[in-house]
Amino acid sequence: MNLNKNFYMGIEIGTTGVKIVLVDDQAKTHFTGWMEFQTLTPKPLWVEQHPQDWWKATILSIQKLLLDHSIEPVRIKSIGLTGQMHGLVLLNESGTVIRPCILWNDQRSKEICLKIRKDIGDERIIQLTGNRLFPGFAMPKLKWIQENEPENYEKIYRFVLPKDYIRYCLSGDIYTDVTDASGTCLYDVKNRKWSRLMLKELSISPNILPDVVESTVAISKVNHEASLVTGLLEGTPIIAGCGSQEALAVSSGIFNEGEVGINIGTSGVVFTVTDSFKQVPNATLQNFCYVTKKKWHYMGVSLSAGGAFRWYRDQFGEIEEIAATRLQKDTYELLTDCAKNAPAGSEGLLFLPYLAGERSPHDNPMAKGVFFGFSLRHRRMHFVRAVMEGIAYSIKDSLEVMKRENIPVNDIRISGGAMKSSLWRQMFADILDHEIQIVRETEGAAYGVALIAGLGVKAFTKEDPVFDSLNTVQSSIMPSDNSEFYQKEYLRYKSLYSSLKGEFEKIN
Repeated sequence: MNLNKNFYMGIEIGTTGVKIVLVDDQAKTHFTGWMEFQTLTPKPLWVEQHPQDWWKATILSIQKLLLDHSIEPVRIKSIGLTGQMHGLVLLNESGTVIRPCILWNDQRSKEICLKIRKDIGDERIIQLTGNRLFPGFAMPKLKWIQENEPENYEKIYRFVLPKDYIRYCLSGDIYTDVTDASGTCLYDVKNRKWSRLMLKELSISPNILPDVVESTVAISKVNHEASLVTGLLEGTPIIAGCGSQEALAVSSGIFNEGEVGINIGTSGVVFTVTDSFKQVPNATLQNFCYVTKKKWHYMGVSLSAGGAFRWYRDQFGEIEEIAATRLQKDTYELLTDCAKNAPAGSEGLLFLPYLAGERSPHDNPMAKGVFFGFSLRHRRMHFVRAVMEGIAYSIKDSLEVMKRENIPVNDIRISGGAMKSSLWRQMFADILDHEIQIVRETEGAAYGVALIAGLGVKAFTKEDPVFDSLNTVQSSIMPSDNSEFYQKEYLRYKSLYSSLKGEFEKIN
C-alpha cells in the first residue's frame, strides 16, 4: 500500500478495551488495533475500572499499530477521542487519579437519584438540564462520592469523562466536549453550557468542572512526554471528540433530521438528529448536544438488548455452545437458526427484556425480565424467538415516542452484530413496520471519531463527496406479511408491562 497517505486516528475507550482505527483522506479504514483491560466489581451493583489501565492499553495499542505497519508518525494528521459515556474520573491538583472510575452501568447511586429527584423535582431537573436523572449519569456518582467518600471528594481538582482522561494523558489538557457533558445531568443542553442553577441546587462547585468545547474543535496537541511513550509526533492535533453513541451515529451517516440510527449492542439505542432543541414531554427520550454545532439529538436507550440475548445464550445455550465448537460456527448463529423454526409471535409467548431495569421510555430501574404465556406446546425454538422479538419491541418503544412527538422518521439505519442474522433483520423491519437499511460493517465508534478527527483539521467536510459513499447501505429490508400481525402483538407487549409495573416494585 501507499504509506505516503495521510491518516486520521480514532481512539475509543470502550467498556471492555481500547480500539484504535486509522482512516485515510477517503475515509477508508486501513489499520486497527485492540487491547482489553480489566473491569472490577468490588460489591454487588458496583462497576469500576482503573483509568491508568486505559492509558497503558492506549500506549501499547498505538506503539503496536505504528511498528507493525511501519507507519511514520508524521503521517498521522490528527487524533479523535471517543468512549464509554458517563464514567466518573476524579483528578487531584497534580493530575493523579484519586480512585477507580465509576462506570456508566454502576448502580450504587440509585438511592441518591431518588433523593435528588424528590428534593429538586423531576420537572425542575428537566428544565435545567434537558434530561431526567438516571443512576448511570456522572452527577449522582459525584454526589455518592461526596456523601460516602468525603476524603476523596475533598481532593478533587477536576472530574473528567473516560475519553477525556486519555486527552489529559496525551496533552496535559483538561476538557470535555458537548456530547459527554450532556450526559452528566449538570449541563444545560439547550444552551450548551454548564447549568449554574443545577450546580447551586446540588452544592457542587463549578471549579471542579472541565471546560466544554464543540466536538470537532482541535483543542489540544500531543505533548513531549506522550510522544516519547506512544511514538506519536509531538504537536499532533487532538480533536475534542464525542461520546460513543454519537461516534456510532457518525459512522452510520446520521447527520440530518429524519435519519434514524439504531444500534444493537449490549444496550439498544435509537438515535436521531434535530436542528433545534425541543423537549420531549417527561423527557422520555434523552436530549443531548450533537457533534455538529447548533444541532442536538434524541436518544432512546433499551438497557438490555444484545445483553438480554447474551444472557439467554449464557444460561440456556449450552447445547449451541457445544455444537458451535464442533461445527466451527458462532453460537448466536445456531440460536437464530433454532428460532427460525418457530412462527412469528412465538405462539403467544412474550419476553420483556428488562434484565437491568429499563431507561426509555419507562424510566424504571425496578423493571424485570419476564417470559409470559408459555404452555406445554412451547419448545426451545419459541423461547429463542421470543427473546429476539422482545428486544425488537423494546426498540420500537422509543421509535413510537419519536413518531408520537412528530419527530421525523424517514430512513432507519441499523447496525450492530445482531444484523448478521437474516431472521433478525426481517424481524426488525416487520416489528418497526418500516423499511430498514443495514449499514455496512465499520469499526464502530472508533471509526466514527476517526472521521471527526478528519473533520477537525478540515481534511474533509461533512458536505465532502467522501461522505456520500461513506456509509454504503449493504442491504434494505422491507416489512413482510408478518408486519400487521406484529403490530397487534406489540400492543400485547405494551399491555404486559403496564399490568406488571406494580409487581416489579415488590421484588427486591
